Amino acid sequence: NDWWQLRGGLAYAKNSLQSFFDTTLNSAVAAASQWFSADSKNNTAGLALIDGGSSQFYIGSDEQASANLGSSGTGDESPRVYQAGLNNQVKQDYDYFKDLVNAEVSFSSIAISPNTMSQFSDLNFTTVKGVQVTRVEGDLTIDLSQTWTPDTTPYLIFVNGNLIINNTNNPGLETLINLNDSAFVGFIVTGDIQVSPAVGFSDLTTDASQMNLGGLFIANGKITIESYNGSSDDKKFIGHGSFIGYNGVLLQRHFSNYDLRRLNPGETFVYQPSLVINAPQLIKRAPRIWQEVL
Repeated sequence: NDWWQLRGGLAYAKNSLQSFFDTTLNSAVAAASQWFSADSKNNTAGLALIDGGSSQFYIGSDEQASANLGSSGTGDESPRVYQAGLNNQVKQDYDYFKDLVNAEVSFSSIAISPNTMSQFSDLNFTTVKGVQVTRVEGDLTIDLSQTWTPDTTPYLIFVNGNLIINNTNNPGLETLINLNDSAFVGFIVTGDIQVSPAVGFSDLTTDASQMNLGGLFIANGKITIESYNGSSDDKKFIGHGSFIGYNGVLLQRHFSNYDLRRLNPGETFVYQPSLVINAPQLIKRAPRIWQEVL
């Protein structure tokens, strides 16, 4: 699989982080586009964090410790991978967010949406403390006919199953969910999140300011950015926001064009600080519990 890139924010893994770089990558260390952790639109580069495992960045078939795997914000070519110490943090998964909603209204009273979504109006919502909340029982397949640009109203979509994001209704559509700086949308899933190989940019040099998907995506299972596996040329995937798979994140895109894949990541993830700012009070909780010690 091809290499992937982080722009701002954090890449965290409990066991290992892997990104496979081309054997000729070291010949162009100064190229900003080739940093594993590149500057975001806020001129800040992200960090790679790991718990209890090892960072594994590969150039060709050999592990390489001195490639341009660091942060372009530091100008340092050495790997920027840190031990995180996050093992004891609260697991913010489907049940966690469900309990937050359930503390305000009975979760069973939340409106149920159908198992397919071709446009935003297909969903049914219940308003909870200013947040539009819906739930889907079973898998939800999103196959949009046009771009959904969420407004300033926050949206929470619970899926008790898998979330499958496809692009067959309008194959020319490249931006499916366009998240601007004043919006919040979250998908909370008990199963896996599967992003079809049809979701992406045909132009492999597309700038990271563009996006295919934007929002908060949390899966109790895995997040997979799927590939055509050689049956067709893969597209470039760009996701804005936060993508969290508690059982792993699998990035499978591969470009057949040697020169393009050497210079362009198969997947790019751009941190969106506005998601934190716009997150509704309904789901905000202090990460620490303060108590008196006698």
